[in-house]
Amino acid sequence: MAGEPVDILVNKNLIARGEVVVIDENFGVRVTEIVSKGAKSAEK
Repeated sequence: MAGEPVDILVNKNLIARGEVVVIDENFGVRVTEIVSKGAKSAEK
């Protein structure tokens, strides 16, 4: 749903956090926080 928080992962590494946005029936992610390089993903 629009406004929901999401984690942005690359190769299972958390790189950013954001929120879901809807523009003209298209979904996207607005990045709200860039996570430091040392952070780990919640997935193991």
